[in-house]
Amino acid sequence: MLVLKNKSPRWHEQLQCWCLNFRGRVTVASVKNFQLVASPENGPGGPEHEKVILQFGKVGKDLFTMDYR
Repeated sequence: MLVLKNKSPRWHEQLQCWCLNFRGRVTVASVKNFQLVASPENGPGGPEHEKVILQFGKVGKDLFTMDYR
């Protein structure tokens, strides 16, 4: 079993807002945008816990994209 959790956004000093890096895949700001990463409940921490497993975000009016690995 793999437990996932929401990835916490980071504060962007220049934009003065909380941001997630969607690497160009999400183009519209929305409260519905999110990324899921492995939870620490899965075992010892490390880079695996920062690897995005699933991301969902807005790309247009009533148009969304979802990527997973």
